[in-house]
Amino acid sequence: MEDFDEIYEEEEEEEEEDEERAAEEQLLKYAPDPVVVRGSGHVTVFGLSNKFESEFPSALTGKVSHGKYTHF
Repeated sequence: MEDFDEIYEEEEEEEEEDEERAAEEQLLKYAPDPVVVRGSGHVTVFGLSNKFESEFPSALTGKVSHGKYTHF
């Protein structure tokens, strides 16, 4: 009788693993494409957008460290 219980428990574990695998595969279908990061020597380039702007936004122009500003 004990052998039967052990076999039954193993089958339940396998079914649970199959259900978990199916759930993971379902999530992967809707996952966004990964961000590609490529490096060459001393330079690493990565991009999150295909839009190029020649000027920085005005919110970023005033960001200077206080320590750098007082040394001049």
